[in-house]
Amino acid sequence: MDYKVFISYSWNNLDHRTLIEEAIKNIPDLLVEVDDEIVDYGDEHLWVKIRNKLGSSDLVVALLSEESISSSAVIDELARANDRGINILPVISIGLNSTDPRIPYYLRQTKYIEFDSSSAGEFTKTIKEAVLNKMSSGSNRSTKAFSALRNSIVESTRTPVSDMILSEVIDQTRLEANEINRGHYEINLGTEYDFLKRAKPLFGTANSIYATTVSSVSSFWTDTENKLPAIEYLVAQKGKVIRIFVFDKPESLVRYREILDANYEQYGDSGAVFITSREFYLNNIVGYFCANDESKQKLLGVDFGVLNYEKETKLFAWLRGQYLGFKDAEAMHPEYQVASDSFEILLNQMKDSCTEGFNEQYGIIRWSGCKSDDSEFMMFCIDSLFSEILGEISHVVLFKDENNKLSSTIARVKHNISLLTEQCGNAQLDFSCNDVWFGENILVDQRDKIYGGRLIHNHDYKYMLYMRLPTLKDLESWYQLENHSELRKLLYCKLVDSVSELYDEMDDMLNSGDAKKIEKKEEIEKTYSIIEEKVQSKLTRMDYQHSENSASLVQMPAYPFLNDYRKSKELQESV
Repeated sequence: MDYKVFISYSWNNLDHRTLIEEAIKNIPDLLVEVDDEIVDYGDEHLWVKIRNKLGSSDLVVALLSEESISSSAVIDELARANDRGINILPVISIGLNSTDPRIPYYLRQTKYIEFDSSSAGEFTKTIKEAVLNKMSSGSNRSTKAFSALRNSIVESTRTPVSDMILSEVIDQTRLEANEINRGHYEINLGTEYDFLKRAKPLFGTANSIYATTVSSVSSFWTDTENKLPAIEYLVAQKGKVIRIFVFDKPESLVRYREILDANYEQYGDSGAVFITSREFYLNNIVGYFCANDESKQKLLGVDFGVLNYEKETKLFAWLRGQYLGFKDAEAMHPEYQVASDSFEILLNQMKDSCTEGFNEQYGIIRWSGCKSDDSEFMMFCIDSLFSEILGEISHVVLFKDENNKLSSTIARVKHNISLLTEQCGNAQLDFSCNDVWFGENILVDQRDKIYGGRLIHNHDYKYMLYMRLPTLKDLESWYQLENHSELRKLLYCKLVDSVSELYDEMDDMLNSGDAKKIEKKEEIEKTYSIIEEKVQSKLTRMDYQHSENSASLVQMPAYPFLNDYRKSKELQESV
């Protein structure tokens, strides 16, 4: 890309401009921008052209003379260059004092080149060297970027909310720039950190907030790396706040209890904190403000809020994965279809009618008072919101491979399983998976630390598939996937040769037409049972579920948040 040099001068000094142009025009990768087509500065169309040339330049050579510093056009060009962070190289004619008050203030302390027509050869060499030095330094790139940012902000129309968010973003950029300039650069690139820096002014400037927090989405609340930004985000919310916390499992509720206490303290009597489970949220609450079935499901994976500001401004804000957004609340979000007014009315009704205990209509409990140390209340919440306190599922399959029949197939199986689990939760794969792992048995020779005896390892099974799934429903969905059935067929045929013929028989029956398929249903199932019996000596399949009760769950430690919140708020109030 060419390095562009714009020459700013008075037409009375055309011969001087020509000398500068001749001196630098043959420098490789350099393009000299001049205004030869400009005849009349009163021609607005041509003046726009010259401004565009100026704005795209990397360097402005300013030929300063009695004529040019008296020219409003030249002074305007230099002012624009300075505003945009473009490097300016002053060339001052003999007889003009560099401290002349007519020279723009930003050029008076700048190193300049003196122009003397009587020594054109020396001047040509000097100007060429100066331009080459500017080209090699590249020092104005960051300055131009910041100037462009400044101009875009100055020229934009902003609301108080967007102004606050811009301030946070720019301040963070300033801190990051200081780190780079010091030569010791380290920056937090976490999604949670970026969200909190932007969400703080967005929520902190609102007069009232009506919001949901889905524990599986808002991971920043329990992220130790971002505890302080999370506290600052909470403390910034000084208006009326009503928030529903949605938990997918009782363990999350127990872990959040100090966070719930802090939210309760922050919102005070004007606001409210409610808790519910994923099932009650979907079945008892979402329908009040969302009529679209597809959008209802999507709301299980997004936090959102309706925020009211001064001058009747109302925004709809959302957090989904790595994306934070906000828009005018008057029109529904096309994906989430939340009726903002209905949501606001619903939460106000909850605040007025749900005072204590479990509300069966909405499936919610009001978090009233600091309850993090109240084990009895926590057990009541768990028993009320979660019908079955069952933990996650462990799915384990062990494979034998005496003759290395599976070695050529394992890589394909691992790849396909990874693809399936990566698509968890989308419309085609309605199941969730917390973790998946595929490993090969290794030889280990170890002894008991105290008694010295050799430990015996089982090496009958060469491979193991291990999966962790949130619920029994997810395990059932995993078994019912057609792609899973195809993987099973692939492995079975490799493990036992005779199985391939049985699969062919079943495929023939399945492809014989609907009537025949129904007629052959029992025979197909019997054939499949034979396949399972044949492969049982080659694999072992096991499924386990972690079970809990509310009494044991409340013994789990809470995420430490409340004391840090109180200290931070006390410090803020004392300033």
